[in-house]
Amino acid sequence: MNASILALIGPDGVRLEIPALAPEKSLPVESALDAIRRVDPAALDAPCGGAGTCGKCRVRVVSGDAGPVDAEEQRHLSGAELAAGIRLACRILPRGKLELAHVAAGGKAAIRETFSAIEGQVDPIHDGKGTYGIAVDIGTTTVAAYLVDFDAGSVVASASRLNRQRSFGADVIARIDYAGRGEAELEELASLVRADVRELADGLLSAAGARPEALRAISVVGNTIMLHLFAAVDPSPIAVAPFTPVFTELRRSGARDYGLPYDRAELLLAPSVAGYVGADIVAGIRATNLAGRTELTLLLDLGTNGEMALGDREGVVACATAAGPAFEGAAISCGTGGVAGAVDSLFWEDGVLEWTTIGGGDPIGICGSGIIDAAACLVEAGIADDTGALAEPWNTEGYPLTAGAASAAGATDAGAAGAAGASAAGAAGAAGAGAAGTGAPGAAGASAALRFTQADVRQIQLAKAAVAAGIASLLDERGDTVDDIAAVYLAGGFGSYLRPESAATIGLIPAALLPKVDAVGNAAGHGAVRMLLFKG
Repeated sequence: MNASILALIGPDGVRLEIPALAPEKSLPVESALDAIRRVDPAALDAPCGGAGTCGKCRVRVVSGDAGPVDAEEQRHLSGAELAAGIRLACRILPRGKLELAHVAAGGKAAIRETFSAIEGQVDPIHDGKGTYGIAVDIGTTTVAAYLVDFDAGSVVASASRLNRQRSFGADVIARIDYAGRGEAELEELASLVRADVRELADGLLSAAGARPEALRAISVVGNTIMLHLFAAVDPSPIAVAPFTPVFTELRRSGARDYGLPYDRAELLLAPSVAGYVGADIVAGIRATNLAGRTELTLLLDLGTNGEMALGDREGVVACATAAGPAFEGAAISCGTGGVAGAVDSLFWEDGVLEWTTIGGGDPIGICGSGIIDAAACLVEAGIADDTGALAEPWNTEGYPLTAGAASAAGATDAGAAGAAGASAAGAAGAAGAGAAGTGAPGAAGASAALRFTQADVRQIQLAKAAVAAGIASLLDERGDTVDDIAAVYLAGGFGSYLRPESAATIGLIPAALLPKVDAVGNAAGHGAVRMLLFKG
């Protein structure tokens, strides 16, 4: 950027000033996204890591020269958006002073807990009145933390936030690539997730009226890559065959060793199994007592990394699948994480496509559970056929989910030839179609409708196929069949919101398993809690 100075106006109106690099540190090319990340890595969401493929680091040019529009921007932005000054921060190469405004959807991470009472006699790793532990689940998208009162032997509070590393890519491979650039980049990613943990821990302790010295233990779970990044250990070997992690063992040390300001706290990094079978699924296995069950049970922790385990007291097998970022919204055109304002459910009601958002209010995007619902609703209405092809004209312009939605009956009767008529029927009832949490009319408006495109359907098909292949592989490894499975546990934030009926409709889980499905909340987080409450 040389002598240029960049400013970003955030969604809350706060102005972020980005100074130019010193001449001796000037890079050959620095995009607006790169410059913004130098000052605040979490200021813009960039699921693709700045590669220009997701189209989600949208900003509006307020003043200055943002340079010419490139091919990626033309692919992701409409003519109307470009005319309004909307650009992608990762494609802007500032030419002099430039002022941008944040327009990307955002929000606070939301987790839906089904935290059951701790079973059995607890035996905490620390005791003493007025002492606490923090159990942390570092997800690729969301970081969740739980405050454990050692004296009471229970969880007394929880909190979550989006993983700050998201601006460097929504999936673990993008973050491995960034960390592999050098020691500075690796330390940057480590400092970001450590800041997340510190923010959550400080908030929970403050809410409990506890001082930092009351914190005596921190347990951390997550997939293998997330734990490597938290520990500032280069995860690059996990990205290439034979996908060997640098460490998988339980690690215990002082919290200070990880840059956390808790002098009296011990930190435990949970053990992993392999490069893509991490401490999160291990913690989930422990939380659900999978290895102690008499009946065959399937544990699905679906998200950016689709980890799963199948087993009983005779043994447990586990695997990871390349589910991709579709379930977390990164690969979906209108997708977002499980944050406040994300559409988390869609369903047909009296021929109208209704929707709800996390926390109520206007929709900012659609998260994993809503994505599965959307695909299922289109299949149920005949808008998408068995191959996933959308009827005309939706195959070219996308189907409007939150405004102007066609009726289920109309779309089914119309078929491909009459889809336009179904659209008219839906548009006539659009004033009462979009219910944002409360059943009130949606505020997005027809022109701002969240649309589900043909490319979105294909992303879901890829993710669905990966999960189905994982389940089949586990069954084959054990020599079991689908009929042998007695229970299915859906875990993680995505699994907590997911409607099993929608999952069965699109074939994400076999229809025969539908009556056996139970959402168990954040099983990985619960496993992290058990690390604090049960010695050994």
